[in-house]
Amino acid sequence: MFQCIHSNQNCTALIVVLVPSGILVSPSNNLQLLSPSQLLLNCSAEGLPVASITWLRTVSGSVMTMYTESSKLEDGRDFEITTNQISSNRIFSTFSIRSTLATDSGSYTCRASNRLGTADSTQSIVSVFGKYLYKKFYP
Repeated sequence: MFQCIHSNQNCTALIVVLVPSGILVSPSNNLQLLSPSQLLLNCSAEGLPVASITWLRTVSGSVMTMYTESSKLEDGRDFEITTNQISSNRIFSTFSIRSTLATDSGSYTCRASNRLGTADSTQSIVSVFGKYLYKKFYP
């Protein structure tokens, strides 16, 4: 945020310069998880007015899911988004899925938006591999 205060004997003026959204910290680039591991992605953004955060999951270039607040995934599992304003123009967001499945694989992006613009983080490519259990059968 940029401020300028100008004063003369007749008046005082406060000039506030608004700043479009920008990403400060992007989530990790590539993650490989073994199901049912926890997925945890972090993002930090700035802007004035303060930005709002949306998390996107894309598969083969198509947006499959937009996450804006903690809720349930399509199959009923919980995911959580925690967002904290850390200064007048900065926000920190964490996206987590407590118990991942292979269907959670994809490219995740943190999107920061305010009325002046939108900025996307670099994509975090998440690959979730299933856990295979082998059982020996003896005759």
